[in-house]
Amino acid sequence: MKKAVLSLFLFYAAVGIQAQTDRDACWLNAATGAWEWGFFKDFAVHDARQWQYASVKEGRKKTAVTLRSGKETLKL
Repeated sequence: MKKAVLSLFLFYAAVGIQAQTDRDACWLNAATGAWEWGFFKDFAVHDARQWQYASVKEGRKKTAVTLRSGKETLKL
């Protein structure tokens, strides 16, 4: 169940990044109301850590985002 909620959340985050123009975006967990992601122009924040954008590839229907924090990489 936790993976399903996280997957849905990451999907909505990617969609939100695609629709984003010059605005920052912060995402809440719909089930708990907890703040989970912050997307800003130069970096993202998740799990109390700053993540750098390694890549952002925008397509017509999908945006792929790769984030890095130290040696850890997340793909959205």
